[in-house]
Amino acid sequence: MKYLLLLFAGAVSAGSLRTSDAQQHLNANAPRNYILNSGAEKNTLNVTDASAIVTRSTSSPMIGDASFVIDATATSQLAVFQASDLQGGLLGQSCEWQANIIGDASLYTMYATLAGNTVSDVITGINSGTNSQPYSLIFPCGASTTDDPAFVIASTGNAASIKVDGIYLGRVLSLGTTAQAYDFGSATYAATASCEWSNTTESTTTPAAFPVDSDCPTPTLTGRVTAPATKLPGFNIPAGSPSGTYAVTATGAFRTNRAATSGRSIISLFGNSVHNNIQYFGGSIGSATSANFDHGNLVFSIAHTASSTDTLYELRGAGTAASPTTSIITDVNPLEFNITYFPSSSQITVRGDTTDLGGIAFSAATTSCAWSTTSATMAAFGVDADCTVPTVSGNATAPATKIPAFIAPSLRAGRYRVDAFSRIYGSQSSSGSQTCTYEIWDGTTSGGKVGSGTQLNTGSSPASVAGVFTYSSNKTNVQFEIRAERTSGNGTCFIDAGPSSDLTFLLTPLTQAMPAPFIPSSVFSGFTGIEKVYSGELNCDASSTFNRGGSGLTAGNRSTTSCGITVESGGFSAQPWSCSVTVKSATVQAMGCVCSSATSCTVYGPNADYDAFITIRGPK
Repeated sequence: MKYLLLLFAGAVSAGSLRTSDAQQHLNANAPRNYILNSGAEKNTLNVTDASAIVTRSTSSPMIGDASFVIDATATSQLAVFQASDLQGGLLGQSCEWQANIIGDASLYTMYATLAGNTVSDVITGINSGTNSQPYSLIFPCGASTTDDPAFVIASTGNAASIKVDGIYLGRVLSLGTTAQAYDFGSATYAATASCEWSNTTESTTTPAAFPVDSDCPTPTLTGRVTAPATKLPGFNIPAGSPSGTYAVTATGAFRTNRAATSGRSIISLFGNSVHNNIQYFGGSIGSATSANFDHGNLVFSIAHTASSTDTLYELRGAGTAASPTTSIITDVNPLEFNITYFPSSSQITVRGDTTDLGGIAFSAATTSCAWSTTSATMAAFGVDADCTVPTVSGNATAPATKIPAFIAPSLRAGRYRVDAFSRIYGSQSSSGSQTCTYEIWDGTTSGGKVGSGTQLNTGSSPASVAGVFTYSSNKTNVQFEIRAERTSGNGTCFIDAGPSSDLTFLLTPLTQAMPAPFIPSSVFSGFTGIEKVYSGELNCDASSTFNRGGSGLTAGNRSTTSCGITVESGGFSAQPWSCSVTVKSATVQAMGCVCSSATSCTVYGPNADYDAFITIRGPK
């Protein structure tokens, strides 16, 4: 009996553990929590607190006998919750952090670090009032047992006091995935008289910075991007943002003036000391000193490295012939950057065939790479051994041969948009006008045709082709490729990926879907809602309508160079994050799209009727 009493006393002493600790203590199979102090039960040890913003409170604790209280008074004050080194069995796997917070956390961000580097996404808190709000994110566990893992709460200003408890860092607990491609944000420079970034640099390989133009506006921002310190054509990815692949679409009016008929311009997105995706725009034929506009869409794939400071990404340009002028002009059309983040494979915790991941396939420009056809009917381009094998991210793999294509390994039933960006054009024709038609083809259907016109003695080089595809059932290994046909003249239809223009494909899911089981607390923690997408093929004229798609959207009639778009009431909970447009007409100059409220957007184009694909994204 004496021994029974001793055992009973031991059981009672276990009750002094926190509830969550007791559960783990009683379940030998429970995952280990590597955080050294998860809730201030006894003290605030193992928390790096250089700004003295962390205290312990026993007043109405969230879990157990006490909770942490964080009260920041300025920007960049950190509470770093230290963790034990991860065991070898977790290396190369997926880990997760979790935390519970009460209060207004809108001026706090949360993320995980390994060896001092940010490895998870960065969540911005919300104001949960007196309710406990759970947050969690999945991140790669890393490749070393000496990486000093930690969970960090950082301030972005003079913030409110919040209560924090139940911090966890270890093996993934969630059944859903938080590592899908998502809209990271946008920066829009509104159309402004006298705003023009120009330089006269001559180079075939190295674009130069554009001078600051004080006439240009400060950009309107959405999501997590921030504005440059000076008025440059660019944006910042803020400190603490995760490393990985980001896709950037720049929409605006890009112009090249040249003093030689062979003149053209190149442009890149410069950041982290790297010229990302140098691309061509402007005609290579035509009369000297004439101005050539691109259609207004350029795409860049950047490999961002996490940093403790903001990282500037700016457009840079140069002309390739004598006495060039390369310009970005916003007097009529705005300049807009839309940024999408793509997770690494180690951040994905469900199989690829059960998740709607977007994808990127990027083929770098290389000498002599040019796909061509003179077919009078729609046909695939042949193999060009001079071209490069694409670098891929997300839901994309390389094709078996060197053709202008990529493969999506798994697609759930739903709608998808595919964009291709490169130097896509019809060559000069000796018999008058030369016209080519391009499409993106999935092996069965066309996503929509785009015309490219090149008149004798003038030049035009469209930069993009887009298509929308709808599938009623799940698909595997779908190959999307560019096809073309010569519809007039006796010239040649080209996709030129060398030496000045890369070829980039973007795959964007337009249908919101999520595999079961669905756990909102782990999948959407820290977010007030989910993303909603509207899209369609707009016909902008005196009686505007949508040729395809456009559900929930109403098109206004053309007013000089623009068409208003009305979004159905209740569709977005706030102003949309981004509005992107790809021209479908063959002869227009530049395109742009700006949303001023949850229900009102405007598409900009030429002083003529035109068709265009539009996509609007925002909070549901």
